[in-house]
Amino acid sequence: FLYFIAPSYFTMTHRILLDLDNCMYRRDSGIASQMGKNIEQFGVDRLGLTLEQAKQITNEYYGRYGLAVSGYVAECGLNDLVEYLKFVHNNDMNHDQKIKKNERLVAAVQKYPNPVWIFTNGTDEHARKCLSALGFPASFDKIISCFEQWGQFPVEGKPFPPPPKWDNKPAECAYHSALTYLPEPELPVCFADDSYANLSAPKALGWLTVLVLNDAEKGKYPPITKSPADFPNADYLVTDICDVFTVCSVEQQ
Repeated sequence: FLYFIAPSYFTMTHRILLDLDNCMYRRDSGIASQMGKNIEQFGVDRLGLTLEQAKQITNEYYGRYGLAVSGYVAECGLNDLVEYLKFVHNNDMNHDQKIKKNERLVAAVQKYPNPVWIFTNGTDEHARKCLSALGFPASFDKIISCFEQWGQFPVEGKPFPPPPKWDNKPAECAYHSALTYLPEPELPVCFADDSYANLSAPKALGWLTVLVLNDAEKGKYPPITKSPADFPNADYLVTDICDVFTVCSVEQQ
């Protein structure tokens, strides 16, 4: 049985990367599902698809390309990401209304002595809105977004062509890109995500990997589970994102 140990009691050696969507906030907030609907609606409004076509092919694109937008570019002729990114991340999102503040998480991040960064396939603007809704101060800017992973950033008033390569999670190159932004390179990395597929590459890189369970899975496991046999790429399972900090403290004993 693992219990909470205040981070100040130990010398923490891990840097921490946290996934954002459905990980730092609850899945039932509806934010991520709204983004999915926006992706489908973009196909209808901007690419001439029917809603049924958009639902079918975006699911196929996730499997084939890892990102729906990659399929839109490769197979539907999308050649400028500015409108797409705004449509998907801003349309009917209402972050402040849907995401509940999490003072415990904010305190854990702020008190942790080593770098804690957000590592998301979404945009930095979307991440900032989610973090603000969670209660993080506006000054918190430790975000590795899709733009950092692509190595390509939008410029106001100019077209934003698709990147030459879609170097997002779960591709291994995305994790190497993240390391270039994460300070204190002498320290090992702990990575937490709600997507098991995103743990394969960091596990192979020797990172400490934590799977944050969704609501449907939480009742099947205790709050913290070490080396779960049914999730070999996860060093730990946790039912609460805050327990990532508990895991890092336990790892130092």
